[in-house]
Amino acid sequence: MEQIEALDADGAKKALLSRGLWPFVKRRPFLKVALVGDQPTNIFVNCLDSNPLAADPNFYLDGRAEDFNAGIALLAQICPNVHVCQEGKAEPSQTFTSSKGSSHRFSGKHPRGNTSVHIENIAPVVRQDQVVWTVRAQEVVAMGKTLLSGQFDAERTVAWAGPAASEAKYYRTTMGASVAALPVEDGVEVRRVSGSVLSGREMDDDAFVGTFDNTVIALKEGREKKVLGWLDPGFGNHSLTRCYASSFMPFSSEVALTTTTNGEHRAIVDSEMYDKVQPLDIHTAFLFKSLLCEDIEEAERLGLWSVAPEDFALATYMDPSKNDFAAPLVKVLDTLHKEES
Repeated sequence: MEQIEALDADGAKKALLSRGLWPFVKRRPFLKVALVGDQPTNIFVNCLDSNPLAADPNFYLDGRAEDFNAGIALLAQICPNVHVCQEGKAEPSQTFTSSKGSSHRFSGKHPRGNTSVHIENIAPVVRQDQVVWTVRAQEVVAMGKTLLSGQFDAERTVAWAGPAASEAKYYRTTMGASVAALPVEDGVEVRRVSGSVLSGREMDDDAFVGTFDNTVIALKEGREKKVLGWLDPGFGNHSLTRCYASSFMPFSSEVALTTTTNGEHRAIVDSEMYDKVQPLDIHTAFLFKSLLCEDIEEAERLGLWSVAPEDFALATYMDPSKNDFAAPLVKVLDTLHKEES
């Protein structure tokens, strides 16, 4: 630890680069791997995940305080403003509470675990030239263990869950391990999703555990066709916008969701409903429309530099018009990043 704390900023960056740890660090804006020449004003370490069925860092990283503190110490040599964002609904793991970074707790409903929520409440990013770094707790632990042991830490703990998973559990494995052997229900066509069930990426049968994988969700493919389905009152369907009769029922019950969208793409009718699930101080529909027409100046005024694709996951999920709110944001940020570089 003393050797880590003796490094200057350039030495800490070289330590990350020489040990293959640099890709763990993301920069905002643009949500890309950090640049070596960056001088971040703040570093945000995310130690919670509020997504449905997500792996809990307070469980699978418990007892890793030494590794975590070593990773925090290294990041602090690059930027002293390291913010450790922890679970606020319950007592977080001692792995995080014993760290030397500035401690912040976030409670409430999802998406309290989104890094954008942490940034907005601690040190908002409002301009393109404001650079902050973001790192997840799992990667900080990997940094620390690699530095302390001298060997690259490829160990990963992955949560396997979802309606189509025959046995939900945690697996301790390594990067590059195949996910094909994870148990699923017999006779069911399954889609595997890495990361958030709301905004993760689809994995094929030959997929493996990647650098940032710590949750894999199994969903049933919804390929069933309903005859005159538009006449179905939907007593067994889930809805956040009262599109189905189930929304008016006096009780709630669990619904095994599939990949079906229960409808096709159509125009946005109600522009205000999306803000009910948006914790950031933005108007979701207006920003989405400005991104669709690539009006960058308007998008900047509406909060372009404050958001990430995951911040639109709930709006996409609840949208009766079946819009992908994150797609135009990714396109615009990629275009702007190419222009800057």
